[in-house]
Amino acid sequence: MPNHVASLLVCGATFRGLAAAAAAAQAGLDVIVIERSALVGHEYIDAFHPGSRYGAPRTALARAFQADARARNLQEEGGPLHLPALHPLLCALIKRSGLDVRFLTELVGITAGEEIYRIEIADAAGLHELRASRILDTTSTRLSTPGEPAWPDAARLNAYVHGGASTDGQASPAALPPLFDERLQVRQGRYPAERIVGLELPPTSSWQEARAALYSLWASRPEAWRPWTIAATAGAFEVRPAQTAQRLHERWTWEPSAAADNPLAALDAGARLFGTREAKGHATVSTEK
Repeated sequence: MPNHVASLLVCGATFRGLAAAAAAAQAGLDVIVIERSALVGHEYIDAFHPGSRYGAPRTALARAFQADARARNLQEEGGPLHLPALHPLLCALIKRSGLDVRFLTELVGITAGEEIYRIEIADAAGLHELRASRILDTTSTRLSTPGEPAWPDAARLNAYVHGGASTDGQASPAALPPLFDERLQVRQGRYPAERIVGLELPPTSSWQEARAALYSLWASRPEAWRPWTIAATAGAFEVRPAQTAQRLHERWTWEPSAAADNPLAALDAGARLFGTREAKGHATVSTEK
């Protein structure tokens, strides 16, 4: 359908991107989501990024997602979500909403017309052109501007760590020793044994540099930390985007999902982008927070 024009193109199968796409689809809009990887919600799930400051969701979509998570014992009141189990919940959201999500798809370039955008993409079948009235980029590095990445303000490489038994002989996990480097941070996951150690890095660090820095630091950890081992290393950086929203063109905005406090907040932010005006066919992507 070369002449087909979608109402909205979402860049990134992120928490914010999928929520925005689902809300837009519910409002009757024709939506396409493109994702360069084969993953969903990777900005939190694969980055081992539990987030902070969990409050009550404001939108029906985020409340339903939270209710499903709690029914599966993936969250307690006000606490972090169990990240590995969120992947199937996002896949269920895609299925329920009937979303057209195209994985392993690279955005090559965008040409702005008077009323539509021509989006060149590359996938396993080669180069193609999509057309859309609006574009919402929810990626951390602003992938809708190829060759002009947005570097984050901060980056962190996270890892789950595993320690020995507690000294009191109980089932509770052992207490963590004091941190031995100012660049380190420890956060608690959903379950008591989930300890996530993060190493703050220069935002322009390569993946090889980041892993080398983390493993080198861990190899030289003090004696008190010797019983603690790295159980799993994140497959993506946890980043703090340089901006929470940026209008790139008249109907083209960048709103990185990772700018939210946590996955639920990202879902909320995406779902809030579409309301009653959009249901009447007057879709507007808002940069209001």
